[in-house]
Amino acid sequence: MKFDSIDLPIVLKNTSIVIKTNDIKILFCVLYKPPGIRNRTLFGDIEVIVMASLPVAKCVVGDFNVYFTKCDSPEYTAYISCLQNFGLMQLVDKPTRTDAILDHIITNKPNVFEFAGIVDFYYSDHDLTKFTIASRVFPAKQAQFSNYRDLRHFSWNRFKVILSSMHKMFRTNSIDD
Repeated sequence: MKFDSIDLPIVLKNTSIVIKTNDIKILFCVLYKPPGIRNRTLFGDIEVIVMASLPVAKCVVGDFNVYFTKCDSPEYTAYISCLQNFGLMQLVDKPTRTDAILDHIITNKPNVFEFAGIVDFYYSDHDLTKFTIASRVFPAKQAQFSNYRDLRHFSWNRFKVILSSMHKMFRTNSIDD
């Protein structure tokens, strides 16, 4: 498995890498949208991420500060529309802060994940988002075995006898002969 850090031309703070193994590539992007930034900025950045990595599976996680549980709000409707337009799904289904889902895991390949959800985190006002990638996506490498000679019972004298009985080249007195 290999990974490359990439710089995406987006407005929001982010860290992004592409993980590659055999014929599979997954873009992982961690975003933070502060509360004062308009959702339009988030939607534009999601578009850039999708367009910059078209043939690749995408996983975008972070604190988006979009109140996902307020289903009747225009903010929610615009967010869902943005995700659907780009073939993305939001995987977190429980609140990450009080009664709101502010921290998200969005992807275009939900079958890549064995688990996606939250973990109670008592040291922050947000619970942690957590995901596990299915083992079939990045299969474990086969163990490689090497054969070697067991030299525990090596006899130097016997080795010299065998060599001396071979071709004349092995019977020289000096390396320069």
